Amino acid sequence: MSNWYWKDGTTPGDHELRIVEGRYIAFPTPKGYREIHLTEDEYKVFQQNKEKYIAGFFGLSIQQFYEWLETDGRVRCAAIRRNGQRCKQQMFAWRLEDWKSRQGEYCHWHQQ
Repeated sequence: MSNWYWKDGTTPGDHELRIVEGRYIAFPTPKGYREIHLTEDEYKVFQQNKEKYIAGFFGLSIQQFYEWLETDGRVRCAAIRRNGQRCKQQMFAWRLEDWKSRQGEYCHWHQQ
């Protein structure tokens, strides 16, 4: 079991990084855990900055990776409501590529 946890301090559960056996790791995604085996060199890079390595594995920044998890892979509406808060409506994005390309879109209520 790893002693590394997500930025919100959550411990064992959906947001836990698992180092299964040596260089075999499992980490959460919106569709469940993703498991990968790292070469010795990749594992050394991973150990230097686990968050950056995992986010980079998907072509995301650390902040984007957390948002992708927090929204469960859905795209949040980009509109800012009258109270200054971001709209909470979400649109489905089945693939990560869709999620990345649809950032900045508006829900059906805020489309112009």
